[in-house]
Amino acid sequence: MTRTEIVTEAKTWIGTKWQHQACLKGVACDCVGLIRGVYVVLTGKEPDVPLDYPATWPLYKTTERLYNECLNYLTEIDVADAKIGDLLLFGFGKGPACHIGIKITDSTFIHSWQSVGKVSISRLDSYWTPKIRYAMQYPDVTG
Repeated sequence: MTRTEIVTEAKTWIGTKWQHQACLKGVACDCVGLIRGVYVVLTGKEPDVPLDYPATWPLYKTTERLYNECLNYLTEIDVADAKIGDLLLFGFGKGPACHIGIKITDSTFIHSWQSVGKVSISRLDSYWTPKIRYAMQYPDVTG
């Protein structure tokens, strides 16, 4: 899959309602569901990723659960090297990385965010940029 294909597909999810553990374009998804859904559409492969995670786990856990799960399926890259189509993992305060989105330009990313209630585009601004903890890449990305 190419970076352009990733971004193009991700944009077709805009407006999809946020729902914990969901992964169905046009119906509902959470941040992990968006990442998973884009991958499934572009590859036709369903990853064997457990979807049993409480919505509140980052509030009382320090384990890097999202990061560790991503390492099982994605390739970690340096945050400074992240390009369009790469995945950004965000953390808040001292807690673990608990949110993920897709970089769609040098200054924006797409994500399913509970506070907004749907998949939307956000700026990589002074709020989001300092919260980037890790960057990942789908397997076999080209272009």
